[in-house]
Amino acid sequence: MSRSIRKGHSAPRQSLAHGRTGKLLTGPQYRMKSKIFREITKQSALKDAWAKVYENGISSRSYETQKEIKSFQPESDRHIRSIQRRLRNDSYQFQPSIGKKIPKKTKGDFRPLVIAPIETRIIQRAVLDYILDEPKLKDYIETPHSFGGVRKSNHDDPSPVAAAIRTALEAKANNLAYVRCADISSFFTRIRKSSVRSIISSTVPDSDFLKLFDECISVELSNLEKLGSDANRFPRGDLGVAQGSSLSPMLGNILLHRFDEEMNQSGCRCIRYIDDILILGPSEKAVSARFKHATSLLKSMGMEFSKSKSSFGVQNFDSGFSFLGIELISGLIRPDGQSIGNFKQKMKSIVDDAILNMTSPGKTFDRRKSLIPTLERISGTVNGWGKHYRFCNDEKTFENIDHFVDTEIRRLLGAYTRARSKGSISARHLLGVVSLGEMERLPLKWPTKSPGT
Repeated sequence: MSRSIRKGHSAPRQSLAHGRTGKLLTGPQYRMKSKIFREITKQSALKDAWAKVYENGISSRSYETQKEIKSFQPESDRHIRSIQRRLRNDSYQFQPSIGKKIPKKTKGDFRPLVIAPIETRIIQRAVLDYILDEPKLKDYIETPHSFGGVRKSNHDDPSPVAAAIRTALEAKANNLAYVRCADISSFFTRIRKSSVRSIISSTVPDSDFLKLFDECISVELSNLEKLGSDANRFPRGDLGVAQGSSLSPMLGNILLHRFDEEMNQSGCRCIRYIDDILILGPSEKAVSARFKHATSLLKSMGMEFSKSKSSFGVQNFDSGFSFLGIELISGLIRPDGQSIGNFKQKMKSIVDDAILNMTSPGKTFDRRKSLIPTLERISGTVNGWGKHYRFCNDEKTFENIDHFVDTEIRRLLGAYTRARSKGSISARHLLGVVSLGEMERLPLKWPTKSPGT
């Protein structure tokens, strides 16, 4: 079931909108929307939002997401004009999302991801862009304490993770030598929409904007029955926001603004990256006191720290610790063991899939897993991983990773050589080069002479 933008209850105003013929359109169904609503739904704003949705989607690990993005792209201008028209005449229907269970390392556990249709993602992004530029919400957006989902003024850092680590190092330089890491349990599913809306509506009391905002953060799943008892892990009603929506990290930051302010008092620092928290202080006692206060603040909002991820206690900065997948120890800043392990596992999986594809002639050959596309995928994975960790300073770690990648590439090339020598799959197919003979053709017919001519 879809959801539509409901019309306001105030007396309708005539619109200055024009139809396709250029004729002035008037009447209640064309009530002029507020200035804020019109700003968000300008074609330029929607196109900017689409550009960001495209950038994220085309680099997604999900083949289905990439396919959906590529399908939308050729007619994107027409789609955006249609979105704008439907939003402004109150006929837009928000389509249901899909709930997807992303397995976690803990057996039987999963991350409840909500995948919205492309049109919804574009509108959500346009709303987010407006909120990020709204001066009245500046205090929630430009904060020195939280990272991820907020805009930072320091463009020297390649990523929010780098900015968070930089801030931790600055705290260390100011003699805050004790740390404690923590993680808020099931963060996105504990956020109350009404609490965030109350804050936003007090700063932007615009009914048209708020109705659109409500629709953007509402969650309706098309596969609710299929999820069974696991559906309770997904956002429903007022409790919980969609993990996967561009708006959700910002909603969390707005809700935890007071938490961030209070936690950065009493001579301590609290660095928060969405739901990951690092408390730094001048002594073990000071950090323990701040952690206790954080626990109390979260409890007042119906949240709590994850016991499994917050049980390491207070540590000395110099003894080493990991935060956001980064290990900081003895002057070294490097990807931690889990991050390196995940990278190696992904690389092995890419190569294993390609080798299986090359050495199983009885199965349908998948050109996406042939040699050249696989090498391109390896290169893209290395490039993306390297950019994420380019602020790290442990060159030995990167040398070891390069050596591992070289070994995997040699393994792939060896399998290609063996498969080519067997000849059961053509060299061209193994490389991933399209064969003209296998392409579908739509030949034109040569005209024949009519009898008697």
